[in-house]
Amino acid sequence: LDGNLPGDIPHNFKADGYYAWDLKEAGRVTAGARFSAFSGLPIDTLGNHYISGYDLSSYILPRGSYGRTPFVTRADLRMQYSRKIGRDMTLGVFLDVLNVLSLQTTRQVDQRYTFDFVNPIVGGTVADLPYAKRVDGDGNETGELATRNSNYGNAVARSVPLSTRLGALLEF
Repeated sequence: LDGNLPGDIPHNFKADGYYAWDLKEAGRVTAGARFSAFSGLPIDTLGNHYISGYDLSSYILPRGSYGRTPFVTRADLRMQYSRKIGRDMTLGVFLDVLNVLSLQTTRQVDQRYTFDFVNPIVGGTVADLPYAKRVDGDGNETGELATRNSNYGNAVARSVPLSTRLGALLEF
């Protein structure tokens, strides 16, 4: 098989920044921010294989031929208060604000081009997809065009919108 693997992310950038204020006996306050940006995932073009059946898909075009999902960016914030509660223990409470910009970027798309049995299009491109032919139980083309899945290429998973997390941690 040629093409990019499903988890291929060629560009991945992360930046973290934190600052802590020492309040002496009153404890410590920490504020932080995280920014991340990374490439989208490759989009495959899948159909059913006459030997494998409906449970296993086969590639109609080489892996990742349909492009990629959109580039993903995300920003998170954190505020934490910590205080010593014993000689060797510190208790902290924090608030995380996740996906501050509430970007609901497409993370995954429907990659099933057809539910029909089809053979791979050797050396094919996206322009060849409308001409993919159904095959019979022996793998022979029938001359009938494969029925396109109307949801193909549409989002099936998006980034989680703005959310918050409240927590506590005990260090010892």
